Amino acid sequence: MVTNTLLSRYRTPDHYLQGADMARVTVTDPGLQHAAKLEIAYLLSFDPARLLVEFRATAGLPTGDAKNYGGWENGPAADRNPDGTTSPTRFTGHFVGHYLSALNEACTATTATPEEKKALTAKLTTLVDGLAAAQTAYGQAHPESAGFIPAFPAAALPDGADGLLVPFYNLHKILQGLVDTATMGPTETIRATSLTAASRFADFINAWYEAHAAVDMLKTEYGGMNAALYELFALTGDDQHAAAAHLFDEVPLFARLADNEDVLPGLHANTTIPKLIGALTRYVVYTENPLYYFRLSNKDQLALDILYRQAAENFWQMVIDHHTYVIGDNSQSEHFHSPDALWQDATTNGTEDGGYNDNSTCETCNAHNMLKLTRLLFQVTGDARYSEYYEHTFRNTILASQDPDTGMTTYFQPMQAGYSRVFGVPGTGLNGSTAQGEYWCCQGTGIENFAKLSDSLYFIDDHDVYLNMFFSSTLILPELNAKITQTADLPKQAAVHITIDRLNPSQPLASSLRLHLRIPAWANHDLISLTAGDFTRTAEDKPADDWITTTVNDGPLDLLYTIPAVLRAVASPDNPNWVAFQFGPTILAGALPTDQDTPGDYAYGGVKVRVAKFSQTAHAESLLVPKDGFTPKTWLSVLDDHVIRVDDPDDDQPLTFKLRGLAQGNGLILHPYAELNRNFYAVYWALAQADSDAYRLIQKQAAAAAADARRTIDRLLLFDNNNAEAGKHYAVSADATVGNYAGHTYRTAGSNGWFSYNLQVDPDSAVNYLALQFNTADAGQRAVIAVGGASIDTVTVSAEPANGFYWAYLTLPDDVLALADATNLGPHTVTVQLNGTGETTMPRLFGIKTLREKPI
Repeated sequence: MVTNTLLSRYRTPDHYLQGADMARVTVTDPGLQHAAKLEIAYLLSFDPARLLVEFRATAGLPTGDAKNYGGWENGPAADRNPDGTTSPTRFTGHFVGHYLSALNEACTATTATPEEKKALTAKLTTLVDGLAAAQTAYGQAHPESAGFIPAFPAAALPDGADGLLVPFYNLHKILQGLVDTATMGPTETIRATSLTAASRFADFINAWYEAHAAVDMLKTEYGGMNAALYELFALTGDDQHAAAAHLFDEVPLFARLADNEDVLPGLHANTTIPKLIGALTRYVVYTENPLYYFRLSNKDQLALDILYRQAAENFWQMVIDHHTYVIGDNSQSEHFHSPDALWQDATTNGTEDGGYNDNSTCETCNAHNMLKLTRLLFQVTGDARYSEYYEHTFRNTILASQDPDTGMTTYFQPMQAGYSRVFGVPGTGLNGSTAQGEYWCCQGTGIENFAKLSDSLYFIDDHDVYLNMFFSSTLILPELNAKITQTADLPKQAAVHITIDRLNPSQPLASSLRLHLRIPAWANHDLISLTAGDFTRTAEDKPADDWITTTVNDGPLDLLYTIPAVLRAVASPDNPNWVAFQFGPTILAGALPTDQDTPGDYAYGGVKVRVAKFSQTAHAESLLVPKDGFTPKTWLSVLDDHVIRVDDPDDDQPLTFKLRGLAQGNGLILHPYAELNRNFYAVYWALAQADSDAYRLIQKQAAAAAADARRTIDRLLLFDNNNAEAGKHYAVSADATVGNYAGHTYRTAGSNGWFSYNLQVDPDSAVNYLALQFNTADAGQRAVIAVGGASIDTVTVSAEPANGFYWAYLTLPDDVLALADATNLGPHTVTVQLNGTGETTMPRLFGIKTLREKPI
């Protein structure tokens, strides 16, 4: 056992909690069963030969007439891409990696039939063998890159090339898929092949770094490379694999987080979360294996706790406390912004069709990765707050992310009222769909989410079993001769029935079993009870760790755990009158009526990302006006009188509430958010007293937002060297960089540098404007603005208003607009380029728009 006394605050390393093997868990909850079956059908619809096209082509192997699947999985060659494009913006290989992981999860879990598992195993075998063959062939053709997995040429590292973005990010998914296969693959052969391929790739990483030591590997998104490589090290014990992992440890970031410095504003959320998963994975891998731990120096042993683990814990708490919406997810336009500004982020970034604006809160990938981090933290600490967050986000973000008809998943889940959830398309011909697949990141994490629905229901430590989530399911424990059956329908019914039986009825339990039941923060603690026969315990009997623990010496034993839900309102920290309603663990939402718009209608933002279109008429229905005699505060103070439950716990109807006591909004119906499909919806509602200053302000803001949407043609407010800029087909000089300042991201370049974006214009508008956002901290710095290749002006950053952000407006000349129709950039699109003057560094650009009119 590791003897580091710093670990005494946590579970000892030989008693870290382990997720119950999915092969021992059977999901009986009807909703989870349905979701898992949809996912299995989707996984079975893929052809591994098409998934391997780019790997084989890059390795010089024949591909026949096969094409790749397109979208983010496009390659550089038009004849291999379903859409016929050459060198499109892409993330080649990322989805293949997620598919590997999902196949393993589906093969391990118990939902798939034996016939389905046989077919899934065949696809997994073909894919792993194909990746290994491509790896070998590429290494023979390029000995200096032996071990590289050729989704694209190794020369694209680390920043991408020829339309390919974030190569290490894409490679991480493939590596993680191989590590997952090495860990839980269905056959010994496939596990061995995957381990060899992953090990060779780790060796490549070390060799590549030695040959490129001056290159900053970490400046471009690299996913969870450190986590996957540390997991590989845990399997092999090869210190060179740990060294490869450590190359991706962003120690300066970890140090700031360990010091509890809030560095989140301006960071790309789903770039950052995996870094901390990697930090905590290093901590776990070294502390749970003394052979590995004592290979470290004393300094590195100490850093495990005070740097890596502390950074992960502090980061998690910052995200939860200051950046998380009520459904458990975070971010707007893929980024963290100012702390405690949820209302501002969700409602003040524009509502025009397309691009990233109010349509882009709560990226589903972020929830996926926050749950991975949370799971690790729970395993290390056993702390109930991690279990609480896990179930909450699983119920309200993950389960909401899947279309219950098609099995497809969301990218964003807008928190501004007046949007609907938008789902992807299969791209495989599943269910007769002929739409071209897009294969975003959230579709990749999505296939994993619904292939592994049972992986975190139960956690085990020897004879201790922790019930992490309340869903109907069974867990078998052969070593204890025990079977645990849970029957739950929370929060519709308050009672959870738990039965502990003997697996072999003729034999007693092999030893006593301790069952730990979380006391949820969302429950009425005065009414919580655990009943076994004539004996009842209450929450008053709980220890300080928020778990009720009962010892079971033999079965059968029936337990009744009663956890009545409490109804509460959850307000945004920056607007107490922007509230959501929560009943127990479930976030409620309301369908917003409108006959003018179509739910599910979408435009595009980023790289082929489907983003929901806004309905102003639906949004107007989300304003709740209390009846005379009530202010928003007093209306909320008697919530049980105004949000009325109208279903019966024992009927077969969905959980249903009705709003009362309102002059506007009275009678609106609320259901669980995750179950509200194909509707414009409100999760958060605006409350205002009739004819009050707040009411008039809401009306004014709505009018301003509508005016902004009318005048805005195109905009880019995030500079990430990634999806947001790629959606505007950015191009940059070698010295161009991105960063963040005062919570705002920016793009800049050297004195002779440049960068450009493709933006839409409106030839039918009487005038078109170009708006550029600068900050007065750069006063005196200049840039030459060119549109369509012609210089139209030189801008100098103003010194006023002091220390503030402001917009500069340029009128686009008609002759420049005429170029838009003559280009091949897209409908009415021009290239806007900012160039250095050769004098000073270019000013930082914080935003760029094209407008039909200037704001008043």
